[in-house]
Amino acid sequence: MLVDIGSASVGAAGILVLPEGRAVVVWAEREIIPIAERLEPTHFFSATLHALKVLAAPRLSAGHRRELAGI
Repeated sequence: MLVDIGSASVGAAGILVLPEGRAVVVWAEREIIPIAERLEPTHFFSATLHALKVLAAPRLSAGHRRELAGI
């Protein structure tokens, strides 16, 4: 998974590397991060973590989802 964290959104893409070494994007999505009135690291990191959970959860096995929920 390739992750792109920006100031207002988090993006993720699933990458499949073929045997000949060529990479193919299998899926890609972005999740908006709610903007706060002032920049606070706690808000940014918690919003980023939430966005990563939203993007990754549908693509993980049930066991990995339980681990991700505990973060």
